[in-house]
Amino acid sequence: MRTKFSSLACVTPLLLGALLAGCTPQIQETPEPTASVTPPKPSQSPKIIFIPGGTAKANLPVFEKVLEETGAGAPGHDLTATINSLVATGFSLESITHTPITSGVGQPADSVSLAIAFDNQCLIGQFSTSWLVTEISAPTLSGCLIGDFEQASLTAP
Repeated sequence: MRTKFSSLACVTPLLLGALLAGCTPQIQETPEPTASVTPPKPSQSPKIIFIPGGTAKANLPVFEKVLEETGAGAPGHDLTATINSLVATGFSLESITHTPITSGVGQPADSVSLAIAFDNQCLIGQFSTSWLVTEISAPTLSGCLIGDFEQASLTAP
């Protein structure tokens, strides 16, 4: 194959080193067709679901999700709505207890604890109007909560 050069500078020995790159024949290669590669989709976090008969540890993520979605730890939280959502998710109403939502003098409680009993384990959520914490605990002699607590209900107390 013969290559034609159009510039005299390409043959001048003095400029040969400086212009070597410009004097190199440019061969354009056509890329061969390649299979189209679909970029991987961003990984989606696994769906958080209730696991019937599961352990407290296995159901902690769904417990936390329901508490957060129903506003536990925020002003104006409705405990009855949270209990209804927990039951709709699959938790047993009979296994849910909570501390009173009003104090002894009739004012809103500074914080409320809500617990769900599992086989020798407890999911516990404690919240006020500005914070929410959850944990897994072993039951006490009285159940999952200590002190004054009541059985959950699907109607407002």
